[in-house]
Amino acid sequence: WRFCCLRLFAGLAARASDLSGKRVRSERVRMLGSLVVRRCVAAVAVAALLSLCAAQELPLLPDDFSAAIEGVIVNKNYTVDILEHYDFVNNRLRVENHRHNSSIVQLYFYDQGLHYSIDNGVCRTFNITKETGRSFGARAVERDSHHLRRAADIYFETRNMSYTYRGVQRVRGILCDKWTAFRNASFVSPRSGMTIEMAYDIEWYFSIPQWRTRGAGTHRVPVRIVVDGNHTTNGVASPFLHYYDWTDFKVGTPDRHLFDLPDDIFCPAPYDKPLPRFENSFESSIQLTSPTRRRTMDLTEYYDFDNNRVRLDIRSNGVTTQEYFVGDHNKHYKITIDSNDRKTCETTPIEGNARLPRFYDASTHHLRAVTSLLTRDPNAQWKYGGVRVAHGIECDTWATTGYHNWTRGSVNFTHVYYFAVDNWMLPDGTAASRNGESPTIVFHVLKGTWHPHGYNKSAVQFEQHTTYTNFVPGTPSPTKFNVPRDAGCDLPPLPDDDDDDAELTKAQVGAIVLACLFVGTLMGGSIVWQCIKRRQIRFDRLTNEQERGRQQQAQASGTFVAMGTMNDGT
Repeated sequence: WRFCCLRLFAGLAARASDLSGKRVRSERVRMLGSLVVRRCVAAVAVAALLSLCAAQELPLLPDDFSAAIEGVIVNKNYTVDILEHYDFVNNRLRVENHRHNSSIVQLYFYDQGLHYSIDNGVCRTFNITKETGRSFGARAVERDSHHLRRAADIYFETRNMSYTYRGVQRVRGILCDKWTAFRNASFVSPRSGMTIEMAYDIEWYFSIPQWRTRGAGTHRVPVRIVVDGNHTTNGVASPFLHYYDWTDFKVGTPDRHLFDLPDDIFCPAPYDKPLPRFENSFESSIQLTSPTRRRTMDLTEYYDFDNNRVRLDIRSNGVTTQEYFVGDHNKHYKITIDSNDRKTCETTPIEGNARLPRFYDASTHHLRAVTSLLTRDPNAQWKYGGVRVAHGIECDTWATTGYHNWTRGSVNFTHVYYFAVDNWMLPDGTAASRNGESPTIVFHVLKGTWHPHGYNKSAVQFEQHTTYTNFVPGTPSPTKFNVPRDAGCDLPPLPDDDDDDAELTKAQVGAIVLACLFVGTLMGGSIVWQCIKRRQIRFDRLTNEQERGRQQQAQASGTFVAMGTMNDGT
């Protein structure tokens, strides 16, 4: 409009110049000035109107945001707190609903087509493609697509609704622009299958452009939604009135950890996958934590199924113990090492002990296969839980529940195991699993309740988390099972060596030296020296071989704490 006025004034100046030197006709000059003024006013009015129209356009929500929403459901007399994390870029959504009597977490993963609903510790899984409703009947997923809709399409239904600007109004003290719309909708309830008709007015309040909010950047912040109308089911109309106040609005991609399924709750997948097959021998570093007992143990375990032996190194409460279980000899060696590195050893039989190790089968006098150690129930039914993240590693998960009844009480429990996905790369450059063979275990959660028998005895809940590192499937090195002979363990004697020279004594060596001296008197002193030297070298070699034979005699084992039991039996 400024450019327009300048052109008009320039034309006026040129016209006035043309009239110079002639009789100035005052009436024509007056009319020309009036025309200029009218045109300038019109230009300014049009510019102001265009500016006002631009300010009245309904703002759109960003593609990625997090917000806290307080919902006041007037017609039902309750308030609900909602936390929403909208991640359009990564195609996922998290919604938390906290009411006076329940807390529900909804996780939507549109790439996987999965929806997890966690209600008071119970998780259910649904297929997203079968769902229709999300907010006020709006679809959350695009038709013929597996991608989340943009937030503006869900909340504003811009394809079906036309908004009218209503001016500026204060909400919670914030200056806001207000828009209203009316909508009629009809849809079939996914739960009841009944047709529901809705007619309602909706009001949107956004902060004015000059209002600044932490975390929102240059985006205008939604402040309040009011929904007032009726819904009709089977001909019966019911009024409703909802207020939704938006706070803590932050623009940007939500934290990825918000989309991790909780470790202590198992969510079954809508499809099944068989439990992988394991190698029966392995070694691993383990950290076992009991949150209910406020206790952590560090362990290193060597499980040698083929040679019927196990070794377990345990560090707990500042004490280090080494336990060796040798099934072939029915021996259990428990070595305790104090802070001064002094060793004491306790030797007991495996069978006939008050507490038979759960990894040992007395009927076969042999270790159990690894699969049977995942839970005490050999007939356990495993349920696949899909891919979840443990310690940053993508894992396939399986879970099972069980119940046992003993003389002193009964227990019900749930095991959840995490195995690295097939294509996860290990430090040695190999894949974590080869098409479900020899998987790498990453994490294990055990939860349950112990019900002691008898009067006035309350149930006790327990929980245990086991983390595995440096997990290597396959037979451990034989040297890992050498029981230290300086600990005073009741070890079996070393077997006889098949070499006839293995048991040469000093007396026998002396006789050989005398024979060499007699021969030397006949053949010369140099031959005597060579004879003595050769026999002494051979004696030294045989002595070293005997010592190595003693060291290789150690057999060892330890409780299979790694697969779900504290060393003290809890």
